Amino acid sequence: MSHSRFALWSAGVVGVTRALTGLWFAAAPRRPAETWVGRDDATTLTLVRGIGGRDLAIGAGTLTALVRGDAVWPGLAASVASDLSDAVSGVVSLSGEHRTKTLAYAGGFTAIGAGALASALADRR
Repeated sequence: MSHSRFALWSAGVVGVTRALTGLWFAAAPRRPAETWVGRDDATTLTLVRGIGGRDLAIGAGTLTALVRGDAVWPGLAASVASDLSDAVSGVVSLSGEHRTKTLAYAGGFTAIGAGALASALADRR
């Protein structure tokens, strides 16, 4: 796979994954809230729904740029920044298994997004 094709493919994977995760968090926040934070009270559900909206917007924006042939790096940069923020917030605010799960999930997606961003920037997409 050429560098250009990889940049486009990885941007598509990040965009689809973020949009679908966002849709899930916004529409059905109870399970992600219980798994991620360990609570499903009204405050936590509100925050998870908000994160879902953020993720849906970032994913949809990245996919729209991809379809239009516009630069995808801004959406990928927003994706990396939000995942990094989630990881840091989880480390600072959570403990035990919820800290570990958040770090694994958000940290993993930070790394995946950073790889896609680096590829897009190297390819000037």
